[in-house]
Amino acid sequence: MSKILIITSQYIGVASASGICAGNICCELKKRGHDVFVLCYENGIPKENIYTIPSPPLKIKRDIFSKIYRKFRSVFTPNLNKHLIKHYKYSTLNICKKEKFDAVISVSFPLETLTAVKTVKKSFPDTKTVIYELDSVGDGICNSSVFKRTTIKAYERWQSRCYRYADRIVVMQSHEEYWKKTFGKKFGDKLMLSDIPVLVEKSLPDISKDASAPVSFLYGGLIERSYRSPSHLLSVYESYLNYEKASLDFYSKGDCEELIAEAAKKTEGISLHGYVPQETLDEAIAKSDVLVSIGNRVSRSVPSKLITYLSYGKPVVHFSSQKDDVCASYLEKYPLGLVLKEWDFAEENAKKLYEFARQTRGKKVAFSEVEDLLKMNTPAYSAELICNVL
Repeated sequence: MSKILIITSQYIGVASASGICAGNICCELKKRGHDVFVLCYENGIPKENIYTIPSPPLKIKRDIFSKIYRKFRSVFTPNLNKHLIKHYKYSTLNICKKEKFDAVISVSFPLETLTAVKTVKKSFPDTKTVIYELDSVGDGICNSSVFKRTTIKAYERWQSRCYRYADRIVVMQSHEEYWKKTFGKKFGDKLMLSDIPVLVEKSLPDISKDASAPVSFLYGGLIERSYRSPSHLLSVYESYLNYEKASLDFYSKGDCEELIAEAAKKTEGISLHGYVPQETLDEAIAKSDVLVSIGNRVSRSVPSKLITYLSYGKPVVHFSSQKDDVCASYLEKYPLGLVLKEWDFAEENAKKLYEFARQTRGKKVAFSEVEDLLKMNTPAYSAELICNVL
């Protein structure tokens, strides 16, 4: 049995995407007999084997001169949260002195967790260190502007300095090509490939629906106008109503709530429920016919929500906003998946969605089949990689 520390962001209460992934890996390592501790943001809920640091403020107000200075400085130095770095660094050091861990795993994002790996390796060279990189700073967004490219280069230089202190670096398979091109020469021997570890079997109540009831679509998760806009989805849904009645439920948060609320006033069947506890969302998913995914505009990152959707075994429609959308490859393997391209006409996509909904309604893919298709997305796969390091 090994003693392991996992460092992440929100973990207890309402977890972040990285917190959910860290939690899944944590549970899997515990199943294998390891003693697992977690360092995360505090939220006032005491838990065994959990250490906390103050969570950073949601938004810091800055005057115009501070914003200009930070933009200029970001070309040379990444805009990282200094207070968060300090808390991760010194808390990790104190915990390691007390507990004497066999391994420390930094789950990023946030990027600031990488500082803890550097601190541990310098102070405790025999402790194994793993950077578990759930997302990428640069993959897919480097070519948008000269300013952004130079900013990304600053982040890459900073990451390289932290990578020196990691025994292994776990990278999601969608970022493999970018990572090897950027860091492969120096750190290729440390690379281990995995994927978003959220493929966990869901036990949903078996709800029978009247076949004559309107088809129900559901979107659950974060939705931001800059990289995941619901505009095309709303247009397609409006055109869908020309074929039959339907409902579209949003269990979401972000800066698009007003846009969706305006659409709800004009279009029948659209409802906003806000961000809800997982148990409430599970109940809503059990009643829904088709789960809706919106792809990212600005990166090759795979939204963890998409993998979570597939774990339910329900029909899934994905709205793709990139010509080279990494998410499409997951849906192409999945028996009840449909990919709609946002650059196609809304009327054309509405017809495809109507035919898809009619063909797949009430059908389900067994979890064992999904698991065979997406083995790298199981927490067991990532846990095995960490056990191999140990």
